[in-house]
Amino acid sequence: MVKHARLNIPALAAVIVAVVGVHVAIVFFLYGRRPLGVPSEFALAAPAAAAFAAYYLLLRAHPSRIIPPWVAAFLITLVSLWLSLVAAFNAYGT
Repeated sequence: MVKHARLNIPALAAVIVAVVGVHVAIVFFLYGRRPLGVPSEFALAAPAAAAFAAYYLLLRAHPSRIIPPWVAAFLITLVSLWLSLVAAFNAYGT
């Protein structure tokens, strides 16, 4: 039997904030490389899919659930994507 790790609320929040930061940094880096041939769809979609997977796995490991983990992961991904777009668009333009 496989036992899953359980995170407490402060640890979960810290890891989610870290994933948001990594997501924003990756989109910022990839969006800035568009002139070098990185398509903007890849610069936005691939990091968002990876961030969604990370959020889902983190939220699934927490025992208390108010909403399903995939719904919470989707909502956090939207916020994370919005923050990454704000940072990238302000620095590089649209």
